[in-house]
Amino acid sequence: MNCYILFIAIVLVYYKGTRANKLEEKVQELVKYTTATSVIPLDTDDFENYVNSTAKDYSFVIMFVTMSPKRKCDICHNLYDEFLILANSLSSEYSKKLFFGVLDYDNAPDIIERLGISRVPDVRLFPAEGDPTPDDIMDLQHLGLNAETIANWIRKRTKIQIKIIEPKNYVKITFVSILIGGVLYYLRNKLTFIYNKHFWGLGACTFCLAMISGHMWYQISSPPFYLKNKDGSPVYIYYGVGIQLGTETYIVAAMHGTIVVGMILMIEAAGGTWSKRWRQFQTVFGLFLIYISFSSLVAVSRAKANM
Repeated sequence: MNCYILFIAIVLVYYKGTRANKLEEKVQELVKYTTATSVIPLDTDDFENYVNSTAKDYSFVIMFVTMSPKRKCDICHNLYDEFLILANSLSSEYSKKLFFGVLDYDNAPDIIERLGISRVPDVRLFPAEGDPTPDDIMDLQHLGLNAETIANWIRKRTKIQIKIIEPKNYVKITFVSILIGGVLYYLRNKLTFIYNKHFWGLGACTFCLAMISGHMWYQISSPPFYLKNKDGSPVYIYYGVGIQLGTETYIVAAMHGTIVVGMILMIEAAGGTWSKRWRQFQTVFGLFLIYISFSSLVAVSRAKANM
């Protein structure tokens, strides 16, 4: 009896040791992959071996996309860029606890169908222990498509903090510096504009238009500037409440700006010193601008809400 118990104990120790060795080998392979690219490309075999395996003590965040040009998924390419920034920002402290992968539909359609993914892009967390839950599927439409929001979602799910390190755009920094320097040099003797009420009025109007047009949401969420239909034609307005394209921001700002211009024309006509006929024309034209712009805003809002 004692010999039997000893034999069972030896088998269990050997099994655990073998499993630990296999797990260590698997982790080392993943770490080796990340030295070449922080986002590991996966296929069906890789998914089964590294992600779907029960023998793991690490978490995997996978972005399901379709990157083929014939698929014309512009939003997939934009999200991949943000995903790459996120993966590159992971500190060495968690380099063996969290990995990032990308799975293209054309490389593993069976995996995407098995997981019940009906549209891409899709971001999911596969935790170190247990099966994924509905909370491990990121709600991209409401949370956004930038690296910061994905990092916050990962922190809530895994307690792993990722500080985003944005790549420096030296061309943009140089251009803005030259532009600001040139303007200040040109106005070095003309800074009286600071006391001009029209200058501050224009600044306040621009700020309000930026806020009500969704420009701040666009900067935070980083959606694509525009999309393309299957035939290649551009799409400037996304007909859904989940995403606002970059072009929509400028379209909505232009509509609100036109309403402001119409209001100013009507107000100026009421107290103007021009001829009666001109003031009448100015009033009608201002009312026409307000009518057209407001009707367009309502039409766009109804279309996005599918009303």
